[in-house]
Amino acid sequence: MGISIFTINKGPIRAKTAFSLIPASFRGTVEHHQTGDAMRAAETVRMHPRTALMANLRQGSGFTLLEVLVALALLSIALIVILQLFSANLKGITASEETAKAMMKADSAMREVLDDEDIAEKSSSETTKDGYRIDVSITNADEDRTGNLSMKLLEINLTVHWRDGAKERTVTLKTMKAVPRKI
Repeated sequence: MGISIFTINKGPIRAKTAFSLIPASFRGTVEHHQTGDAMRAAETVRMHPRTALMANLRQGSGFTLLEVLVALALLSIALIVILQLFSANLKGITASEETAKAMMKADSAMREVLDDEDIAEKSSSETTKDGYRIDVSITNADEDRTGNLSMKLLEINLTVHWRDGAKERTVTLKTMKAVPRKI
């Protein structure tokens, strides 16, 4: 960028010609001097680009250090909130995944118990390779009401335990099955 200069014809500056050649940041200075000496106006507008930049900064067209720091603080707070939301969502997804695995293990174990032809009253506990503990309890239910029938009603409680960090989580399934009474 070169030095901004415009030529002056004899007499006052013509606004139409002068304003088309003068950068917008200097027009206020030229307007002020239009009624005065034309040479004074020309000297005011003749500036080196670096000097013009400094004049613009002094007029308040840039950001202050305080404004930049406030903007950075607000941006960092927004980023921290967004990252915390992502972190919370990831924790929720992980917990949901572990619960779904436990439900699948419980469902599979319950099907095995229900498919057993020789089901009888008992309690058992086993631990899987991936850290789930499965407790099964089969008890006689409502013996008072089913005592004189050829069928007996068994209550099956199945609980899956697993550790989620420092907490122990459980999933419990309960059902009943009617089986023939052994004589």
